[in-house]
Amino acid sequence: MLEEIRNLSATPREVRKFAVTVGVAAALLLGFLFYRHKFASLWPFSVPAMLIVLGVAAPMVLKHVYLAWMALATVMQWLMTHVILTLLFYLAITPIGLINRLVRRDPLSLRFKPDAESYWIKREKAQRTLEEYERQF
Repeated sequence: MLEEIRNLSATPREVRKFAVTVGVAAALLLGFLFYRHKFASLWPFSVPAMLIVLGVAAPMVLKHVYLAWMALATVMQWLMTHVILTLLFYLAITPIGLINRLVRRDPLSLRFKPDAESYWIKREKAQRTLEEYERQF
């Protein structure tokens, strides 16, 4: 993760796209809030406007803002990935395994069978046609 943060690049094109995207998103959010709550001041709209103007006119002024934003996004991405996968494992996969053990189900046939002659699973030979070989997938 630290290596990924160190390797972040801030080309003028990337910073410009970042500034316009964040500026438009912030302006839309403020517009929605203004529509819903009818606050009197319009000065909060100056921040997204300034972000868009700086991003288009002089994108490298916002280079450090872009790098900080992307570093924060990288940390959040790493954290959320681990949280979501942990929750998925403990809330979905673990209960399925516990239920299978409780009902003594063996879906992969891994249980030892002392009376079995062999663990080989015989497969019926299917007659293959030329079309199946030509179109395998």
